[in-house]
Amino acid sequence: MRTSRCFVAVLFAAALGAVQPAVAQEHATLALEIVAQDGAAAVDAWALVDPDPLARELGVRAGVYAPPVAAVRATEGRCTLRLAPGRHTIAVGALGCETRRRQLTLAAGASARLRVSLRRRGVATVRVHVLDRAGRALPVSATARCRVAIEPAAGGDAIERALGEAGEDAPGLFALAPGDYLFELREPLPGAVPVPLHVEDGDARELGLQIGHGAVLEAQVLDDEGNPVSEPVRYRVVRLEPRDDPEEVARRAELLGPDAPRTDEDGVLRAGPLPSGRYVVLARQPGRARGASPVLRLPRRAGAEPVSFELDRRDYGEAELTLRLRGPDGVSVAQHPVQITLAIRGFEPPVRLLRESSAEGRLVLPGLPAERAIALELRVLDRVGGRAVAVGGLRLVVDEGTERVRRRIVLRAPIAVVGTVVGFARRPVGPGTLRWAPVELDGTRPERLETLHFGKDGRFVLPEVDPARKLYLEVDAERHRPFRATLEPAAELEVPVSPR
Repeated sequence: MRTSRCFVAVLFAAALGAVQPAVAQEHATLALEIVAQDGAAAVDAWALVDPDPLARELGVRAGVYAPPVAAVRATEGRCTLRLAPGRHTIAVGALGCETRRRQLTLAAGASARLRVSLRRRGVATVRVHVLDRAGRALPVSATARCRVAIEPAAGGDAIERALGEAGEDAPGLFALAPGDYLFELREPLPGAVPVPLHVEDGDARELGLQIGHGAVLEAQVLDDEGNPVSEPVRYRVVRLEPRDDPEEVARRAELLGPDAPRTDEDGVLRAGPLPSGRYVVLARQPGRARGASPVLRLPRRAGAEPVSFELDRRDYGEAELTLRLRGPDGVSVAQHPVQITLAIRGFEPPVRLLRESSAEGRLVLPGLPAERAIALELRVLDRVGGRAVAVGGLRLVVDEGTERVRRRIVLRAPIAVVGTVVGFARRPVGPGTLRWAPVELDGTRPERLETLHFGKDGRFVLPEVDPARKLYLEVDAERHRPFRATLEPAAELEVPVSPR
């Protein structure tokens, strides 16, 4: 029995990428060279191993190029992948090129080379620079967090992205389908005016967006007796969309954690320059009081009264949560990306975080509110493919006055649920629509459901499912009654529906 446990522990550590020296020779090495069809090194290239079958559209998405989050970057078109032995599907893409997929089988300890040539696609590239008020280009390091909105003139949703999100290899570089666009510089440095631009297939353009004057928002935070708060107060400035209800935004009491900015010794906060619009300031002193400003319109008229507002509601205390992560066999989950969904009663919507566990398999989450139900869902990700290799979660309530909480979580290996919608005599039924989600950690029905479609064979796949959590399903199939139920997850799942 002891030998068997050790063997399972080694297998799980290999799946997480935390490979011990004793099993290092079991992995294979693949050297990738990614080139364009003319033989030149592909620009801003990437590779993704075993891409999710439900996310096949990679590369140019909604008109703007964005590599998959879990992709491995290929500097100057080259990268090296360290893979487990076996058969792999590798998606390869680059700026201005079509995505290709290659399949290959690697033996344990093998070293292989693969050269992939990508066909260029009908796109234009635009590199955006931020200019100061004198028209001089600002350094990239100072503008990486500037957000640019791109609106297609033909209609459709505007795309907004920070200049630095393209990565160090291509800051401020956008790939667009041919057409007319309107570029606008937004947060945190608003632009002077939007800039129209027409691009043709194959264009490589440079575009400068000039900083506008914007407006500086200044307000003073007072206590419930009307005196300035001398101790630091955390705050956040929220820009209201046209449909937002200011009272609802204020009631939402957004989670202002330790990373939020703070007021000065006179209780004064300053934010901006900000674009014109309606704003609300949310503020809190952890464990003591919180409040929200009235709606503020920017720019403010000349001679307007100074803005001040009171912290008029009791605030929650907060604690630091330390999680110690263990895999299904008890092996520490060390130095791996962990996707966290944090749902706190009274805070909407859930907070989604991406953190990396420490060398000891620990995660630290500061600023959690006391006396509120907290639910955490965890997904440990494979560094190469970005798939979940371990899942789990917990619920807790932090007692008032508690500063530190420690929990140990034993995670589970996810399963893929292959299901079939069946009718009379267990015959497949379709086509139709399936909406699903795991039940909440407290066993209640989930509020948010994912949607997928199935064909005439009634087949569907739910990837990376936690085997310990029941599934809530809603099925609508042609000529059959709607089906609503909570089922136990299984590798093979039949969903029965009745004829109308």
